[in-house]
Amino acid sequence: MQILIDGLFVALVVGAIGAVIGLVLAFASKVFHVKEDPRYELIVANLPGFNCGACGYAGCSGMAEGLLAGDADVTNCTPGTALTYAKVKAILNGEDPDKVTDVKEPKKPAPRKKLEIVDVTNDDPRFNKIVELLPALNCTTCGEPGCKAFADALLKGKKTVADCRPLNRKQEQKAEIEKLLEN
Repeated sequence: MQILIDGLFVALVVGAIGAVIGLVLAFASKVFHVKEDPRYELIVANLPGFNCGACGYAGCSGMAEGLLAGDADVTNCTPGTALTYAKVKAILNGEDPDKVTDVKEPKKPAPRKKLEIVDVTNDDPRFNKIVELLPALNCTTCGEPGCKAFADALLKGKKTVADCRPLNRKQEQKAEIEKLLEN
């Protein structure tokens, strides 16, 4: 009989502890609740979803956060279309993106040949430092087949730092590369 009473007591204590912890968690979830902008999910859903980083943000969710903060420009979304841009702009203006339908797509240039990433070397002592400062995405949005090729083109004066779109979000690295190129 004593074992049964002890078992019941333990069950009650464990149940009481669980109830107290549950109440504390419920209270904490109310106190620390962060309201998310309702436009966030809508923007992410209307972006292409490639998460390529070519816009300079860490994927489409990062781009959505930048747009909501007013720091990003939706036209930096390389895989996006005029319809994508119009829908996202409508969301940011508090309008229904599904009502945006009559957008004329500009004539797109012939598809760019997929650049094969190449391993480039350069004897310039600044080359390796510039390569380290680049985002190392090898996204080819600059028109060069990889970050090393871009660094080489920078040193030869064929490209400018502004041609690296992901680097636009990394102002410190961008400034350091520009300083290296001045020498």
